[in-house]
Amino acid sequence: MNTHNVCNRKQLGTISMNSSAIEVFFHGSTLREPTYTCGVYGNDKIKSLQDLNATVYFYYAPPYAFCVDCENKGITLDLISMALDLLNIKSKLEGALFINPDVKKIVESILEDSSVIFLITGASSEFDFTQPFLYDNGYWIIRSPNEIPRWRYIIRIFSVEVWASWILSSIFLTLAWFATIYRRTSKLNTLNDAIQGFLIILKHFIEQPFSLKPSTISQSIVLATILMSTFLMNLFFDSKFSYILTGFNYEKSIESFEDLMENKLEVVLADYMLEYFENDKKALKYFKKYRTASKITLEAVVEENKAVPFPDVIFHYEYHNYLDSNQRPLIRKLNPPLMTIFLYAVLRKGNPLTNPLNQKLIRLVEHGFATYIFSKYKSHKIVRDKKLDVKKLTLNHIHLPLTLWIIGILLSIICFLSELKF
Repeated sequence: MNTHNVCNRKQLGTISMNSSAIEVFFHGSTLREPTYTCGVYGNDKIKSLQDLNATVYFYYAPPYAFCVDCENKGITLDLISMALDLLNIKSKLEGALFINPDVKKIVESILEDSSVIFLITGASSEFDFTQPFLYDNGYWIIRSPNEIPRWRYIIRIFSVEVWASWILSSIFLTLAWFATIYRRTSKLNTLNDAIQGFLIILKHFIEQPFSLKPSTISQSIVLATILMSTFLMNLFFDSKFSYILTGFNYEKSIESFEDLMENKLEVVLADYMLEYFENDKKALKYFKKYRTASKITLEAVVEENKAVPFPDVIFHYEYHNYLDSNQRPLIRKLNPPLMTIFLYAVLRKGNPLTNPLNQKLIRLVEHGFATYIFSKYKSHKIVRDKKLDVKKLTLNHIHLPLTLWIIGILLSIICFLSELKF
């Protein structure tokens, strides 16, 4: 079977290449090897899994993909059910939605639970494609003895705006210290003078009672401004801060592109995917940074055993940054209203990580399995909630602290200028 033909976009014309990919992790009581592959994970004993009762977990799934209260449960549940039926595996699947999952706990539960669990992961507005750890965007999660140092992770995961805020605040405070020292001593010859001057100012600030002198006010405002800027940036980029606090994106089982390549599985960027980056040079630069090839055919990807990252850049453009009452992102535009399955990555032959169940699914694809499941949802309508439960912060939410922050900076500058004048 030519996998390239099966995955050709012209053949699967009803499938949108602009939405998130479906990833399925399968684990049963007969499976003990802690190896994870994107797709359905199984082994030669898959035939023994009959009368399957399983839970399908989703997080931030768009309504057309998964809906708890809808009569039509969504394309992903139907997809798995049909695959199991065609494999002569009787199944009863139920859907569940979890919010902000702890990946480490999920992995542990899959390894420890004797029952069979399906875990569906989909792209989420909470995941930024610029992150160094590609959990949703990468097709393979490969265990590796290598870990990215935590200090490096913290530096890279914080947003540019956060670092800019801290650096500018620090520079501002440093200049203020130097100006104060120079005003008092009329000289600043060595770093030792600066340190001693700082200690004198700090001692004076701690020991002396508060007064309305310009120097005391300016020092107080500077400290308050730094604290305020940190708090404000925390509000702006709350999700990125929560990654550090919860360890959500820093687990041994979640590896970076670099670890992927250390496992000798080359990461490439297929040539047809370049259309995603025509208007997004930042994303293209990011993938090239990790030594990904910018030109390679899909056939070469299949034959040469290369991992292809799926950029969910389009996902961010097509979805609101708001969540509905069920904590799912609302759909702004979906054309056509279908979810993408990258069959060449999930169901391809020749990869050492490909397992027997995936081989069976490849044969199902040859018999029109994908065409049927997608045609079923061709005219599926999306119903939005009338009342939005907004979870994302915007400028409208923080205009007051932002205003106070700007006023604080202006006041501190005025106070320092007044202090220098006197």
